[in-house]
Formats: sequence, structure tokens, C-alpha cells
Amino acid sequence: MVLTGSIPDYKVRTPLQQAIQLLKRHRDCMFAEDGEHKPISIIITTLAAHAYNEEASLSAALQSILMNMDRYIEERDGIAWVSNPVNPAENFADKWPEEPCKRDNFFRWLAQARQDFAQYLRASPYDTIPDELERRLGPALVKRALNSVMPDDGAIGAPALLLGGGHDAELERARHAVDAIQSSGSQSRPWVR
Repeated sequence: MVLTGSIPDYKVRTPLQQAIQLLKRHRDCMFAEDGEHKPISIIITTLAAHAYNEEASLSAALQSILMNMDRYIEERDGIAWVSNPVNPAENFADKWPEEPCKRDNFFRWLAQARQDFAQYLRASPYDTIPDELERRLGPALVKRALNSVMPDDGAIGAPALLLGGGHDAELERARHAVDAIQSSGSQSRPWVR
């Protein structure tokens, strides 16, 4: 059944996509002064996709991802390893041994994201964003996010954060990684194949 005025599929974002967009925006704001050593998008995307357990809401997805994403960083011969799902021999964290600040910054970012988003996840009512999180993400982004789920006319909006995004090679590589992870089934129980 096609509804008149329905939202095109390409504009609907899953909770996983929404969470990744918010996490990358948080990372960008946190490392605005040190873009060279910020956690790279492909690592955030890959670990988030692994930790995502098909939660139906953004808040549930964020909670699951933030609490579990670091569990998917393997250690191989004393080296941190974030496998490319398409080519497991490729390590997305291959720069960490030669530039330890990149690894440190990932864990520093993750700790800060857990703290900042915990405020959001505990916020009441659901349409209120804590001031600290709004400051970190930027007021324009927060306003767009709230408007995407709570339009001015009072109608129920699409379950999407229409935040835009680039089309660079890293984003495309991230999309392929997420597709590969998603096609292999739920990652919350990796022992089930």
C-alpha cells in the first residue's frame, strides 16, 4: 500500500544509521581542534554495526552501541584489531600501533560519548536534550534532529534524523562494511551463524 505523501525510502534512517551519524558528529565536535588524530569513521561505523542488535529506537540503539562497541576490538599478537568485515585480513586500526594517540583518543572519545549520551538517555521528557549534549553536538543539529521526529505542525514525523552526509570514499567504505556486517546476521551473538 502506498500512502500519499509518504517519505521516500532513501530518506528513512534506521536506528543504526541515526546512531552512527550522532556518534560521528559527537566525535567531530570533540576533536574540532585535532582532526588528524580523531577516531576514524570506519572504526566507529564498524564497531557500531557489530554492537547494534536491531534495536527499534534510537535511544536503545545508542545504549547498546555505546556499551558494547569496544568489545569488538580484538587483540591479535598484542595489536588492537578492528577487522574489515569484507576483508578480515585488513585492520582498520592499523595506525594505532605507530600513533598510540589515535587509540587513546578513540577510548577517550568513547568514554566521553558514554557520559554525554547517558545524559540524553536519562533526559525527561523525550524531546529534551541536555544542555551539555546540545553544546557538544551543536544547536543547529539538535534542532534538525528534533524537528525530524517532531514537526512544527504537530504531525508525527518520520523515524529519521535527516542530517545529511558526505559521499567521500571513507563513507562509501563504511557503508560497505555496515552492509557486510548486517548481511551476516545479528552481531550480538557472534557465535550463532
